[in-house]
Amino acid sequence: MNSFELIPTEENLIHTLDKDLLKRNKDLVRFYDLILVQEGASSIAIDGRWGSGKTFFVKQSMLLINAKNPMSDMDDEKKASIVYALPFPKKAEDMPENYARLHCIAVPRDIGGGKVKL
Repeated sequence: MNSFELIPTEENLIHTLDKDLLKRNKDLVRFYDLILVQEGASSIAIDGRWGSGKTFFVKQSMLLINAKNPMSDMDDEKKASIVYALPFPKKAEDMPENYARLHCIAVPRDIGGGKVKL
């Protein structure tokens, strides 16, 4: 079995969104919608085996959140290319007015024989 590592550079993140190479664009939209309905501070765990793409998914999510955030300093052309690549409703009345913010903290769960020491 061949394996490869796709480094989560901004170029790779955008390219994989544009072509839906990882077949996760629908999942990214669902995750974005999940984040929007959170009230107050929340924690969401993304669990998976090593190398399954958790970091890539979170970084794509952060890119999407910045693209949808009207306060983001991301240039408009990049925002449009990211949002256009995803299966969001295309009618203006179907688009949410609010926006989200995401902070990512990776915690290795296999430290100390399966116990995380904080």
